[in-house]
Amino acid sequence: VVNIIESRARSVDLATHNYYDLLYAFHIFRGNFRKAASVMYEHGMRLGQELPGVKGLQKKAKCYLACIHSLGLVDPKYAWIVKPVPLSRRMDEELPGVSPKRDLEGEERERVNQKMEVIELPDIEKEYRLVHARLKLLQKGDDPALAAGPSLSASETVGLLVSAGLFDDAVNVCKLFKMSLTQVFEGLALRCINLSQHNYQKDVDFTTETWGWLAANDTGNVNSGKETSAADQAWKLLQTYLAKHEDGSSRYHRCVAIKLLGHGYNLPDWMLVSYKVVNAPELIRLYIDYDLLEEATYLAMDYIDAVMGKGKEYFGLKTSLNVTSPSVWLPYTSIDQLLHALREVHTDNTYLQLYQELSEKLDIYHHNVERISRDRIDAATRRASMRLSSLH
Repeated sequence: VVNIIESRARSVDLATHNYYDLLYAFHIFRGNFRKAASVMYEHGMRLGQELPGVKGLQKKAKCYLACIHSLGLVDPKYAWIVKPVPLSRRMDEELPGVSPKRDLEGEERERVNQKMEVIELPDIEKEYRLVHARLKLLQKGDDPALAAGPSLSASETVGLLVSAGLFDDAVNVCKLFKMSLTQVFEGLALRCINLSQHNYQKDVDFTTETWGWLAANDTGNVNSGKETSAADQAWKLLQTYLAKHEDGSSRYHRCVAIKLLGHGYNLPDWMLVSYKVVNAPELIRLYIDYDLLEEATYLAMDYIDAVMGKGKEYFGLKTSLNVTSPSVWLPYTSIDQLLHALREVHTDNTYLQLYQELSEKLDIYHHNVERISRDRIDAATRRASMRLSSLH
């Protein structure tokens, strides 16, 4: 009986008849959760191919969700199903009047062994997340063609979510697919710039659209007050994202800084504080790349002070220049480039003064390095002498 119902379910039009729900209920009643999951997955896959539109996507999402719940009840060792062969491929193989063994010219067909594709619970969760994201995009009404187009890849989905301002959903998709969040941070940084430069208070449509995408993200924990503007809210969201998702490599600080500096926008104070902690030498190089020589010089001098022990906590340094501490380093290449750039504009008194101050700071550092090096050599010599004395 089950085979008959399965055959019937696969042969009828989904828009008029649905036997998959009956099969699903039967397998759930019998406690065969993996088979129930397989039925719902096949139903969802067919809906995506044969029933375009919002309703089709909604049903597909429900099918995948039922599949996930059913497979979650199975022993993790057996939480997998075999992906059904697409209907279009089955129809190509079963054309009436066509020999399964020979081609149209009578030659023997080359047998192609079909590979069985096994999908596990995380794979289905990924597919569900993409369908769910697509539904959220349709709810915003950005592009009705999304309901009828082909399935979107994870990268395409993230791009559309970022364009729609659905940054929380974009982050979730990136995390699930182990993708970089660079696209998310660049999109959010660009929105922050536009908000800061746009006179949105006089533009009702712009104000409505802005608060619309802000409300679509979890900004409750970043709201600093009742009178917070949309621009402040967006910057707070960016600050929260950097604090939450930066992985220690400073790559997201870097991509945001490049986006801001590339549009001629200064880095906000809170970002300067956090960037100095995660990677101050990189920030110096970025300032040099964008010809912000004054900012680069002051940052370089502060960093030299930190290496010598003054304010090292503001740069995330655990040690400083000391006889008993491990070795420390300076970004000499960047500092040399900075000194060269300052020399090139020696006709400007401001840059000439900066060149002299940075050179003097570097001389002080070199003097301290020489002194500490001598102290270390003397200490090592004394220890060696004491060991020799103890041996004799």
